[in-house]
Amino acid sequence: MNKQLASRERIYVMVREYKQQAQTLEQNIHSVSQSINSRQFIAQLLQLIQRLELDISQAEVNLEKAKQAVKIFELERLKMQSLVEQDLNAVKTYHRKEEQKQMDALALTLFNVKSSQLKAA
Repeated sequence: MNKQLASRERIYVMVREYKQQAQTLEQNIHSVSQSINSRQFIAQLLQLIQRLELDISQAEVNLEKAKQAVKIFELERLKMQSLVEQDLNAVKTYHRKEEQKQMDALALTLFNVKSSQLKAA
């Protein structure tokens, strides 16, 4: 879009220069064909400006659409990240509970072994 804005500005400069040149030519003695050519060229430059304005407008619309899409994708990414974190927390909780069960089972087995040794003695 910056490229288009720069092009528009260059064309505006050219229009001003050619208008000034056309006014100078009109003040001096010159041919009708030169005057017509200058006016046609200025008209073409003005058409270019209109085309650039359309291109710039379209680029702005496209940019806004892209920004909206980025926002949507960012929200989706955050949702996915949250789900991943929830899943990781669930896995950690599961592993902690499993470790606790194993430790409880080991402690119970150790208690039973000591109890049977005390009864045997």
